[in-house]
Amino acid sequence: MERLKRDPAIEYGSGPMNGWDREINHLGGGRGVYVRDPNGHSYELFTAEPEDH
Repeated sequence: MERLKRDPAIEYGSGPMNGWDREINHLGGGRGVYVRDPNGHSYELFTAEPEDH
């Protein structure tokens, strides 16, 4: 996240409904972020909270 925050050329955001708002989301108990690569492809990166078994 620190690298994303430092580089204004990297587009990222909390989700498709929020555009490239430079925020992360906290859905499902983890953290998620969408990034766009230089070719315009979007990727979702997320962490998940482990389930107790």
